[in-house]
Amino acid sequence: MRKSALLTALLLYSTSAFSADSSNTPKPIDFKLYIDTVTANMPEIKANGIDLLTQINALKSARSLSDISLTSSGAYSSSSQVLAYLGNEAGKNISSELTAGLAKKFTSTGTDVQVDLGYSRSGMEGFSAFESRNTYTPAVGITVKQPILYNFLGKVDRFTENNTAMQVEIEKVKILESNKSTLNTYKKLYFQWIFYIKQLNNTEKELANSILQRNQVKRNYQNGLADEDDYQKTAATVLEYQRSLEDNRASLNNLINSLFVYLGSRDISPSDTEFDEWYQKAYTSEYGIIGFDQTTTAKILSLALEQLRYSKGVYENRLLPELNITAGVTQKNLSGSKDDAFSDLPYRDWNLGFEFEYKLGNNEAESGLDSVNIQLKSLQYEKEAAVNTYTKTVLTLSESARALKQMIEKKTEYLNTLNRQLAAEKRKYARGRLNLSYLIQTQNSIASAKTEIVNLKYQLIATYIDYIDTVI
Repeated sequence: MRKSALLTALLLYSTSAFSADSSNTPKPIDFKLYIDTVTANMPEIKANGIDLLTQINALKSARSLSDISLTSSGAYSSSSQVLAYLGNEAGKNISSELTAGLAKKFTSTGTDVQVDLGYSRSGMEGFSAFESRNTYTPAVGITVKQPILYNFLGKVDRFTENNTAMQVEIEKVKILESNKSTLNTYKKLYFQWIFYIKQLNNTEKELANSILQRNQVKRNYQNGLADEDDYQKTAATVLEYQRSLEDNRASLNNLINSLFVYLGSRDISPSDTEFDEWYQKAYTSEYGIIGFDQTTTAKILSLALEQLRYSKGVYENRLLPELNITAGVTQKNLSGSKDDAFSDLPYRDWNLGFEFEYKLGNNEAESGLDSVNIQLKSLQYEKEAAVNTYTKTVLTLSESARALKQMIEKKTEYLNTLNRQLAAEKRKYARGRLNLSYLIQTQNSIASAKTEIVNLKYQLIATYIDYIDTVI
């Protein structure tokens, strides 16, 4: 008896899922840390943010319309002149000019403002009569251009920036949806990982029991107290459990290998308490239809509709004729003395005018508006389809959860019945009133029922994860 127990212990040791040194106990990792670690190491998650970075960069570019432009120019000229009325006296006309300006568009109002600073000098050299004739002209001016119809209050100017800013907000929500979809599989893998471990442990226990049973029957057979076919049946059961054990171990190791690239270690294990906690949440959830407007999909569609409605208003404005009011004022001085030129700017030039342009037909603007209306209609239909899909998905998940709960309850009742049946069969077998094959069959049914119950619980958790990801 001691010998068989020792062999059993050695077998269990050698077939452990983590059959390394017993001191190398896998460290538990809870569900939150698992998800955080996977999220941090998944290229797919990082790739989901590329579109957002692209839109943020586009927003930066769109804001360039409000940038201040600095301009400057300078010129110097000298031209030879012959004045016949001075007796063909030859000389030169000399002129120099330096200007600088600042221009800015205020997109909030559509106003263009430009400030100019200028300085010019003109004079004559080489002419005896005009030797000292130099004129210095410093000036500072401001010009304003204000749209009245087309682009009123900067409606067209602000479109690119505002439209891109809206797209940034859409991409932020899309990232949440994309990440949720990407992580959905890995959320389930965590609980599948626990299922494989539970399945492996159950198989190890059944294998140990079948080995003990085989060894007991073997001794009875050798002592003439059991038939050979009873021994062969127990030996076949051991072999079948050993095959099942190898299959379970392969499934577990394959899953661990697939997670290793994200978790960075094989010496970790999921928390068994997480399985029980999530199963309780999955079992007690009502799987009701929460309002579609609360879902991430609805938020994306609502933001997209808002973006298109805003675009429609801008395209309607583009149909209007251009009417711009312009005004400018310049303060300057005209002085023959360089020193006196900058002392004051007593002279004022001003102007006031308008610009008008109207495209007859304006097909481009009309086509743009029609395109926006078509997109609006398409997106509204898309939202209606999304609501229908959402409703059908939630109802399907609800029905799946209901069926899984029923199957778990029935399978648990079945397992309890099998346990009572096995206890009765053991008593009959001990009194020689029952063939051993009945015990083996019942034991196999119990092992199968245990595995099925754990698998059904896992399926219910997976359904709950799908439900949560659907309604948020």
